Amino acid sequence: QFGRRDAVTRPVALITGGSLGLGLATATAFYRAGARVAIVARRADPLEAARAAIEAHADAAPPGARIAAYTCDVANPE
Repeated sequence: QFGRRDAVTRPVALITGGSLGLGLATATAFYRAGARVAIVARRADPLEAARAAIEAHADAAPPGARIAAYTCDVANPE
């Protein structure tokens, strides 16, 4: 989802706990600033809802802003 061409010119943010609260607000701010944002959380449904909510702000984000969501428990090394 993230293109190689953007690799050097676009900042990347990895936000854990990105589906709710502070994580969601942080991810939204980075997205609106034009970053390539990856959000991770343990539960798939709230995570997908967060990704869709952030992407709904595409008109407020500069061209090149990207959002991706991944289900992940960062406390579990497996």
